[in-house]
Amino acid sequence: MTRPERQEQSRLPPCPNPDCRQSHVVLNGSHRGRQRYHCRSCKTYFGETEGTPMYNLKTPAAEVAQALLILM
Repeated sequence: MTRPERQEQSRLPPCPNPDCRQSHVVLNGSHRGRQRYHCRSCKTYFGETEGTPMYNLKTPAAEVAQALLILM
């Protein structure tokens, strides 16, 4: 792996599949303004919010942040 490939790979999220032994994640376009990823090892597709409280949330992130600020 060349130096630019290693730097790009280090900025990509790990594969969320617990059974994936060798994570090889690549960019896979975007959906509704959010980056999509694809693990070539286990063939899993996932988004940038996978594994976070924001996953599958339809409310915009800015609106959630504003609500949290009001509560604090």
